[in-house]
Parts: sequence; structure tokens; C-alpha cells
Amino acid sequence: MIEFEPIKINLVEESEDASSAVVELWPLVRGWGETVGTAYRRVLMSSVSGTSATFIYFKDCEHEKKSFHVYHEYQNLPGVREAVIEITQNIRAASFVLDEETEMVTVELTANKPGPVTAGMISAHPGFKVVNPDEVLFHLEEETAVTLKIGMKKNRGFIPATQLRPSDVSKDWKSRSSFPAGVIRIDCSHSPVINVFPETVQERVGEDGSYQRLRLSMSVKDGYRCEDAFKEATEMLKTHFERISFDDWHVDFDLYSKKDEDEVKTFRPLSELGLRPRTENALRNNGIDTIDSLEMVTRKGLKSLSRVGEVAQREVLDKMAKVGLSLREE
Repeated sequence: MIEFEPIKINLVEESEDASSAVVELWPLVRGWGETVGTAYRRVLMSSVSGTSATFIYFKDCEHEKKSFHVYHEYQNLPGVREAVIEITQNIRAASFVLDEETEMVTVELTANKPGPVTAGMISAHPGFKVVNPDEVLFHLEEETAVTLKIGMKKNRGFIPATQLRPSDVSKDWKSRSSFPAGVIRIDCSHSPVINVFPETVQERVGEDGSYQRLRLSMSVKDGYRCEDAFKEATEMLKTHFERISFDDWHVDFDLYSKKDEDEVKTFRPLSELGLRPRTENALRNNGIDTIDSLEMVTRKGLKSLSRVGEVAQREVLDKMAKVGLSLREE
């Protein structure tokens, strides 16, 4: 049995705003510096909680006294310098914080003057804070007005936009099976940690020079603290290892045997139905990216989808019937 020395933890360097720091752990048994450092890096980069934008929705838009609508992220907007995909990237790059009592909110941004539109122009909301208000999100030209809704949520890890459901991003959409037309989902990277660089050096304990000292150099987004992120990662690692128990230990070689087909068929791509590109794109623009999400839509819901006309509706029903599928009952 390996004998472990009590591990010491020190915060040895920290910037004024606490967004960058160096943490040291020692003494670690030879080889464990790399092991512990890798575990910390993975948890810090992927599992620490933080706030991320989840969707955007252009509510009211006008250019030269003519209104226009936004349907997808690849669209170019009249009177706006950036394309929608650039706007979503700029919003992802900005830093936002929700307090401990707030899980998710929908905030609003209204701009009607030419020039840069910044994060600080987002309307105030209880429990919500814009950390870097000078961050430019997009630019407006003359005679252009835009009202934009942005969903914010506190969570962990990375969640692809395609996995977001209406109930995940808005309390007002708890009962919806699909997103309203014009809602553009955003890939969510919740962890506020930007970088973690683990480094190990030799450490002497008494006459034994085989121990190691682990140095974690890390940085986080504005508005967050390295110390808080490190403590959260430490608690997560401890909790997960403490839950490993041999009390229920048993051998089951059939655990990974062939599973039921219904269990395997998850997140089947929409392309398997063989729909026309126009019909498939219309469904995707309404937030329906998989066969599984299509099965959750009712006939009434299908009729209400934007740019899905009668011909496309019949095509969807026929293609689903050919493979033994159907829409959800009313």
C-alpha cells in the first residue's frame, strides 16, 4: 500500500481581478503530479459551472422603414454589418453572470442608432450581470433598428445547439415541443475557464527527493475567480471518487450485450427520412434536427411551423409512414 503524505494547497500567484492565478499542490507521489494535473485540467475546462447564452431571437427589425425577419444563422441582415453567425459568435465571446438564485433568464437588447452595439446595451434583469459592457456585438448602419432577445442559462460543460430543447432555455416554453420560428440556438460553453496549464517539478520530503509538486496555471473569463473555479473542481473530483463503492460489486458479462432496438434508436438524423432538401431545411430552421424531435410534434404543431406548407406536410407524413413512424397524438 502506498503511503501518502498530507497534500498542501497554496494559491501562489493571482492577478488583481482574480481572473488568472497559479495554484500548487504538494507533495505528490512520483508520477501522480501528471495524473492529478490531467484530472484537474479536464474538470476545470469542461465541468465548472458558468453562464452562457443559449439562443437569440430577432424580435423587431427595420431597415429604411421596411421590416425584415431573421430565420437562420447564415442570414445577412440589411443595415447590419455582421452576419447572424458572427453576431452569435460575438455574444458567445462576451462574459455574463447569473447569481446563485437565478437559473435562466431571457434578456432584451434594443438598438436604433448607427454605430457599434455593445453588451452593455442589454437591458437590466434581476440576477443577471453583463461583465464586459464594452464588448461589441455588431454594428448598425443608418435607418436601422433591431430588437434582439437573448436566452441566458447557468449550467455545466459544453452543450451543442442541436441538443437544446425549448424547455431547456426558457420557462415560457416548458410545454413546447419545438422552438418558435426565428429562434436561433447557440452552442453553449458554460465553463468560465479559458486555459489550464499543469506543470510538475521534483519535490523533496525529508531525505526522499522522488516526490512531485504540481503547479496549475489557469485563467478564467472576466467576472469569475480562479480560486472559486479550483475549489469547485476539487469538490467535484472528491465527490465522484467518494461515490465509487464496492458494496454492490458484482460481475455481469452480459451488461454490454445486444440492446433493444428502441433503446439504440436515439437522436436519429433527419436525413434518414429522405426528405427533399427544401422540406428538411424548413424543419431544421424550426429547431427540428432529428427524427426523434419530429416524432414529438403533433399534426397541429406541424401545420404551425414556419415555411412548412401543405405539400411539405404531406411529404413528412408519407415518409414517416413508410418507415413505420408517426407524429405525436394530439
